[in-house]
Amino acid sequence: MLRYIGKLACLSVAVVLASREAWAQTEVLFPGATFAGDVLRGEGRFLDGAGRFNLNTATAHSILTDTLMRQSYALEMQTRESSLRHRDLLHRATERAGRAVSANQTRRLENPNLSDVANGDALNALVKELAEKAGPSYSDITALNVPVPGGTFVRAPLALPSEGLVISRARILARGEWPLILREPGFDDACSLYRRAVANAFEAVGRGDLRADSVAKIEEALRSFTVRLDWIAPDRDKADVIAAREFIRGLEAHAKCLRNARAERILADMLNYGGTTVGELVDFMRRSKLLFSPAASDSERELYNTLHPLLASQLRMLREARGLAVQGDRSTLRVASSADGK
Repeated sequence: MLRYIGKLACLSVAVVLASREAWAQTEVLFPGATFAGDVLRGEGRFLDGAGRFNLNTATAHSILTDTLMRQSYALEMQTRESSLRHRDLLHRATERAGRAVSANQTRRLENPNLSDVANGDALNALVKELAEKAGPSYSDITALNVPVPGGTFVRAPLALPSEGLVISRARILARGEWPLILREPGFDDACSLYRRAVANAFEAVGRGDLRADSVAKIEEALRSFTVRLDWIAPDRDKADVIAAREFIRGLEAHAKCLRNARAERILADMLNYGGTTVGELVDFMRRSKLLFSPAASDSERELYNTLHPLLASQLRMLREARGLAVQGDRSTLRVASSADGK
């Protein structure tokens, strides 16, 4: 019997020791001696739980704040790294674009291809280089007397970038090949009316008294082309009609320069232009802020192929003259230094 009681006591002690942590976490309240005491003990346990809850809430807020700070820092570092990487990419792209532009400029100036010449890029590069080398007086290039073909300003299409216009007497005069449909007898009256109106307008520009009615007559002649073309279009080949419409639209676009005051002044200067050398051509284009527009016909491409070697020859002669002048200045300085030493 005593042995049984001893075993039961040891088992009870083991159970109590194993459950001590559980008792620490969960406390069971038993009824007290009075009702008021039980109420106060209950309120105390309630307030104890509320305090533990608020303590854990503050800890949670601290953990949340720390997490947000870490996230914000990580996002800031990621954004900074992305910005630096993007800036590096832009810098590399800018460098590549700059090298490409420099290579294209060098090619157009020193070794242009046929497309560079036909687009006018090679000629514009030479004109720009000559203008920069010549300085404000242009006496160096005008003294070299490299001739240009006669009628250059009649045949060359010159762009006026500030106004978005192309000034070309040849294109307005329409001296090139006309579309097949517009050569038919039914268009003879409209063709004569157009050419007469253009001739009168150019005469007025040369005198400096161009009026709106002169330009209106050109536009009226172009409308007569359109009316006649619309009348016969159903009975004609579609491709021929499209080609004729594009030709008429081209005439209308080129005639717009007559309604622009600045283009009119430049056209008047071109009509009265008497220059015969590359230097005078470059000077005129610089003062008028003109560029060679892309060639659109065989005659314009032929003119560009003729002008390009002349401009290149002018630049080569100018460089040689500048080189000799620099060598002469250096020789003079050496002689003066020697005389001072003696």
